[in-house]
This record gives sequence, structure tokens and C-alpha cells, in this order.
Amino acid sequence: MDNLDDILYNNMSPWHNENKPDEKFASLISEIELIQNDTQQYEIEFFRPFNYKTEYYKKYIISVTNAYCNRFTELIESDNNLKLQKYWYNDTINKKLKTRLKDIGRMIKERNYDSAFINPKKTAYETDADQKTETYIMQFLKLSFIKIYLEIQELYKHLSDDMELIETDFYSRFLNEPIPVKSFLKKIEQIKNEKASKPKKIKKLSFGYNQSSTDILKNICKSLILKIDFINEDLTKEEDFITVMTAKDLTVIKKQIHLECETRQFRYVVDKFKPYFSSFTLSNIEKSNLFFSKNGNKITATNLSRNKIENPKEKEAIDKIFKQMQ
Repeated sequence: MDNLDDILYNNMSPWHNENKPDEKFASLISEIELIQNDTQQYEIEFFRPFNYKTEYYKKYIISVTNAYCNRFTELIESDNNLKLQKYWYNDTINKKLKTRLKDIGRMIKERNYDSAFINPKKTAYETDADQKTETYIMQFLKLSFIKIYLEIQELYKHLSDDMELIETDFYSRFLNEPIPVKSFLKKIEQIKNEKASKPKKIKKLSFGYNQSSTDILKNICKSLILKIDFINEDLTKEEDFITVMTAKDLTVIKKQIHLECETRQFRYVVDKFKPYFSSFTLSNIEKSNLFFSKNGNKITATNLSRNKIENPKEKEAIDKIFKQMQ
């Protein structure tokens, strides 16, 4: 949740002086890769952005929200220990999310970010431009925190005995705001039923490589090949690995990654790679159908989950490789 926290608490707060100029965000919008959430349950239907800054923050928040939900799903799926799953669920739902909802509710009130400032039917034209822009961003961030809560609750309600919350509960319990006349959150099932006659869009699958250059990835791959026989170079070229890892749509990639290292080593490497990707998850590795073990078996999320250990063979060498790239 660190990226959303940057907006709420840190250097990405829209009221900071360095984030004031609208022109600053014009060239940044296209740099955001919009991450998809395959298990998405809710969709936010909000007012349209009205300048570069609101367009940038909206796209950024959507992408980060989806990435967070993906990571939480991977975390739950990575271990079948029910007690541990309940701990993760409780820590996220009852501690992290409820704290942030209370904080953003208090901040909206203190800074006077009333939603009336951004309602096209109610907005006063003399409203300060910065105030209007900041209100839009913080109201959308508020809805995104609610969406994350509802998404996780919907998927993993079996992990909790607490009363299931509905959208209106967030306003009375955490935000201390009047319940809005119009809901901006819609269940995906309802949206699909309304648009059943339209053809379904095929979602692209990507690991979400987040670096501007592939140099780091190439250097890590070379070092891993040298130190732990990372990939089978008779079946997989180094360039194939880079192509797969940075692909925008894995569904059209024909290259295959055949490992030469142990699956336990690969599982450890997967975790080490996480900072460089937004969606390099166990489930996405399986969905790609492109990774094969040393014995020629297709790598699955379950297989990777079972092979997670703290000290795989050549652990120190692997740690050193990734540390040198920091």
C-alpha cells in the first residue's frame, strides 16, 4: 500500500508545492502502465478528469489499486495455512485499511475537500483551481480505499467472522461523512449484465516490468546463468527471457523459458525480482504457460508455492547478484 500512502501522507500529496503545476503531469500520463486486476469485483464510476493532473492521478491510483489487490491475492494463495491467511486478512482489513480510511476522512474534512467542488452540476466556477483538483484526487483516493476493502472482503470473507460491510458503512463508521446520494462503486456483475450484448474484451497479461531500461534485467539474468545455471541455454536464449519478462502481452508470446536451476531456486529468484515488476505473481507465471522446470514440467502457482524455502541452494550468490543491482 506504499504507493497509495505516498499520496495520502508523503511526497505525492497533491497539495505539495512541487505537485501544484498542472503542466508537470502532461508528459507523465503516458508513462503509467495500467495494471489489470483479474479478480476485480467492483468498478469506480467517477466524474471525468478535467486537467492533466487529475487525469494522471486517476490513472495512477487505478493502476496501483489493482496491483495491490493482485499482490494480496498472491499472498493468500502462496500459503495454505489458514491461521496465517486469517492473520494477513485481519492485518489488511482491520488495521491498514481502516486506519487509512479514518485518516483520509479526517484530511478531507480538515482541508475542506468537499465533493460538491467537483460535481459538474454543483461546482461554482469561482472555486479555486488547486482546491478543485486536490478535491478530485482525494475523493477518488477515498473511493479506491473503499474498493480495495470491498474487493478483499468479497473474495476472502470466509477468513473472517466479522460482520460484512457495505458501502454506506464506510461513511458512518470511518469517514464521518453523510452517505452520498449517488454511489460511485458498482459491482462488476451488474455492469456485465447491462452490457451482455457487447463482445468481451480479452485482457492482456503482463508481468508489469517497471524499469525504463532492460539493462538491469539483462545483467541479473547473465549473473544468474553464470552462478546457478539459471536457464537451459540449449532451449532458451537470454534474449528470450528478456522478451518474456518485459512483454506487454504474454498471450501472444511464443518463446518458452526452460529452467536449468532447481525450482526452489527459481521460487527464491521470483521473490527477488518483485521490486522490478508490478505483476510478477505466481498466478501470472502459471497463466503465461511459458515457464518449464528442469524436468520439462510446466511451472504452476501451486508448485512454486510449495517450493518456497528460506535457504535454497546458492542463496548467498543470488542475494549478492540482486544487491549489486540496487
